[in-house]
Amino acid sequence: MPYAPAPRLRLRPGDRKRLEAVVRKRTSSQRQALRARIILLCADGVPHRQIK
Repeated sequence: MPYAPAPRLRLRPGDRKRLEAVVRKRTSSQRQALRARIILLCADGVPHRQIK
């Protein structure tokens, strides 16, 4: 049985730039970068099943 798609996550102005900076920053922890990457994918409308 297919799941309904999750609602798209809306980011406030400036949030995307901050999250992208965390992903690029070499001193970010892996956990922090992974969380930022997941948030960005959700904001782009990627279904939960495709986020790994």
